[in-house]
Amino acid sequence: MDESESLWLVRLERCLDTARSWEQRLAAPDPVTSGSSLAGDDKGLVTAHVRTAA
Repeated sequence: MDESESLWLVRLERCLDTARSWEQRLAAPDPVTSGSSLAGDDKGLVTAHVRTAA
């Protein structure tokens, strides 16, 4: 493996670590205040709330 490939591998590993940390955060999203603009964004998206995509 040359230096360029090693650098890309490190970058990819950091991306995976970041994705894994978000997976844990999304497992229990923060509650949304009824009537808030975020609650309005979630309407119609019952299976995939907008706040889980952030």
